[in-house]
Amino acid sequence: VGIHRMYDQTGKVNNAFLYDNNGLKIGEGIITNEGKKEGKWKYFNHGGLIGSAGTYANNLEVGKWEFYYQNGKTEQEGTYKQGKTDGLWQWYYADGQLKREEEFYEGKAEGIYVEYDTLGAVMVSGKYFDGQKEEEWLYKVGDYTEKGKYVADLKDGKWQAFYPDGQLKYEGNYTQGNP
Repeated sequence: VGIHRMYDQTGKVNNAFLYDNNGLKIGEGIITNEGKKEGKWKYFNHGGLIGSAGTYANNLEVGKWEFYYQNGKTEQEGTYKQGKTDGLWQWYYADGQLKREEEFYEGKAEGIYVEYDTLGAVMVSGKYFDGQKEEEWLYKVGDYTEKGKYVADLKDGKWQAFYPDGQLKYEGNYTQGNP
């Protein structure tokens, strides 16, 4: 990776461009004299289109970041706090429809998790606490539906599976992940 720096009249870095080994521009933003990324940055895919964009503070991602498909539509978006994912992140299908929503706190999954199929129906939903699955979860993929609770990322308590018509297929109990 090569770096080309542009300086302002005071000798401070004004903008920097990152290039891959083939000479294609892959990034653009400010690099301080100490070599740290600052302010707004853009990264480019091999077609020259923006692949992602966001802000750095003291070499760490901060604030809102967006990541893009080759067609220019948003693939995912969310916020960083001191270089760690934080808050609500959303992923999209290439046509722009919502694919997944997930909450983070200081880089760990924390809060809601919902995944949608291409028609907008919920396929998976649940909650995370400190990066582990907790409470009620629902899985509905194709003709398979299952629901139950997690405790510390392990199935715990009653779990049920259903036929496509909603009739109970099976029911069983788990204790700390063991059926």
